[in-house]
Amino acid sequence: MAENKRESVGGLNVKVDVDVSEAIKGLKAVQREVKETVRSLAELRSQDAASSDYGGKYNEYIKRIEDVVGERTGERALTNDIIYRAYETRYAGPLLFRRCAGVTTSLRALAETFDDVVYLEGFDEKPSENELNGKIVFKEPGVRLPGFPSPLKLITIETVDVDKGSLIVIDDVAITSAKVLR
Repeated sequence: MAENKRESVGGLNVKVDVDVSEAIKGLKAVQREVKETVRSLAELRSQDAASSDYGGKYNEYIKRIEDVVGERTGERALTNDIIYRAYETRYAGPLLFRRCAGVTTSLRALAETFDDVVYLEGFDEKPSENELNGKIVFKEPGVRLPGFPSPLKLITIETVDVDKGSLIVIDDVAITSAKVLR
């Protein structure tokens, strides 16, 4: 598509021929590619959610937390996300949290939502080895595992505080048994 344009500038007449058809074709091709990419991403997301072991369970987990404490905000929301991420990535080792950061509520909701999670709290009931085998086990400090279990991953919750700029682990828990929460 060529355009003719005449313009007078002062006493000078100028004629410009511009062919923009190739530019328009190129822009339309880019637009088609962008639409196709967006469509592919949407399809990939829906396939990922459908094939994921977690599916919509993350939303169920968050809803369980919000049913107990209301809307997630601030440090507690961060706690929920860290705990879920530890579960999702199959992390093993200690997780450090400040007191009153919503850890217990988050772990209870996780254990109620996912069948492969066990949360060991400090109560008198002792879990059997079979209840822990092949599971992702979150345990509080002082909780001892019975016998010789084979958890898939073991995550120990540590309570920390800051004292004059230094991080200190609070180990004032003297719990010797556990209650299994599923």
